[in-house]
Amino acid sequence: TEALFRHVATRAGIPSLQLSPPFSPSGTEIHFDQPFRTIEVVPCMEEVLGVSLPDLNDPHSLPKLREMLRDHDPGYVDESESGGEGYGELTRIVNKMVSTLVEPLCVQPTFLVHHPLILSPLARRADPDVCKNTQLAERFELFIGGRELCNAYTELADPNEQRRRFALQEAARESGDSEAAPADEGFCRALEHGMPPCAGFGLGIDRLVMLLANAEHLREVLLFPMARPDVEGGENH
Repeated sequence: TEALFRHVATRAGIPSLQLSPPFSPSGTEIHFDQPFRTIEVVPCMEEVLGVSLPDLNDPHSLPKLREMLRDHDPGYVDESESGGEGYGELTRIVNKMVSTLVEPLCVQPTFLVHHPLILSPLARRADPDVCKNTQLAERFELFIGGRELCNAYTELADPNEQRRRFALQEAARESGDSEAAPADEGFCRALEHGMPPCAGFGLGIDRLVMLLANAEHLREVLLFPMARPDVEGGENH
């Protein structure tokens, strides 16, 4: 991934550039010709907070996680003070912690690795030979200027573990998480027949072009942007 980004930037004649909105902080010069940084998600959150985190996959940790966010940012307002306490709320809070504590540090090209499993329902557990904490996922994201450009992970191939993850996602949906993945028993049955090791890789080509072109809006780099009705002429443009 790093080699791909460096190759594209070099061929485009842009070994470095100054960030412009929506990438931040605006005016910062970033470099594609230098080694990309790697950040372990959970250790980074603990370093920023100055304390050890509780189990990020256990809803019983919610009160402590909320307290940590408030201690870090006295102005923090919980969007769900009404009392969500299930897996959906846990997913939201953990995701909020990553976006608040870790993502702003990703100005220069930075890989975030080993996310909590609660944020990665389709990813395999981290290899214990690589990461001691097996409650984390074998996954990485690439951030530049505080924005995600790439998401990748090793696919979970264990049907029983996948069913368990889907059950947690269903619990999250029932507790209000509209983005939780619905259960897919057909997929689990397919896994029972065997799936070779594989991985998923998603790269926002449009966002990459937006970054390299210093464009402020995504529509500026789309070949076929959304058409809008011309009020005067009655045509789309």
